[in-house]
Amino acid sequence: MALATECKLLTQKEQLTVHSHAIKVAWHKPLLNFYKLNIDDAFKEKENLGGLGGVFRNHIGHWIAGFQHHCPAISPLQTELEALKEGLNIALTKGFTPQIIETDATKVVNAPEPSIQHNFREGNKVAHKLTKEALNLPKEHQVLV
Repeated sequence: MALATECKLLTQKEQLTVHSHAIKVAWHKPLLNFYKLNIDDAFKEKENLGGLGGVFRNHIGHWIAGFQHHCPAISPLQTELEALKEGLNIALTKGFTPQIIETDATKVVNAPEPSIQHNFREGNKVAHKLTKEALNLPKEHQVLV
């Protein structure tokens, strides 16, 4: 009898109750005198093509600059890191510091340095739009000021 009970317990499907809660996702202004860089990527695996883009905003939330282009890539993570690199280069060149960086790529966020914050795509719409458009651009970079 014990073996029959054990067999029944091991083969019986569990009834799981899943509770979901809606969370509000939005873009938030950076701290006073900070800049915020939102980055994103788009990736076409069959073509090994990545689109990347980003947008800088000031502490009021006004657009300061943006960028978009495409590049050869083997993964979405590579393309997101290219967007981060491009954004950091522009920030250093234009003096957009101090800054907060946001991306929807958790693999980038979980890297030890620099401090990068996660935001859902809905809070990162402009950078996402730039990346999608970048897939159709010629090879040159575009810095939008």
